[in-house]
Amino acid sequence: MAMTWETTGGTTSMASMILTMPKCPELPPETKTYMVRQAEWVKENKIGRGVVVRVLRKAGEYEGGWNCGWVSAMDGSIGNLLRIDTNEGLDGIRLSNGFLYPFFVLEVDREGKWGFFKQKYPELADTVLSVPQRNVLLNLLSFKDDDFSLCEIRQLIEVISMGGNDAC
Repeated sequence: MAMTWETTGGTTSMASMILTMPKCPELPPETKTYMVRQAEWVKENKIGRGVVVRVLRKAGEYEGGWNCGWVSAMDGSIGNLLRIDTNEGLDGIRLSNGFLYPFFVLEVDREGKWGFFKQKYPELADTVLSVPQRNVLLNLLSFKDDDFSLCEIRQLIEVISMGGNDAC
């Protein structure tokens, strides 16, 4: 049995009332909630656990609807690359250092592991290797628990680059 209501024009069913309700307009960007804007950013940038991001700047207290505040211990991450751990909704994006950041201070680093390499070894940032050669180097570096010396890394780069034609 369909629900109906008495109106001045007669009887109306719930279905016809819903169908005649005006649609909600698209909210302008400045009025969208933090959660909506963060969800759009996450989708647009294909954000997931392990994605590498750079922290661009410090965020103001509860800036842009972010549900958290910036603490001084987060200052050291500005300009650095970190991995995304989880998306915490209103609280922001949890990075590998354990802190929550608002999405609008983060920039996805498309170089991923190579970006980490360049950050850790700035002396070798201009090393010219093809993508397959970079992957070989990064995989070799991941097998050792402690850091390689600069000399060891230079030797690895020399051997990899002598491989020719990107053959792996």
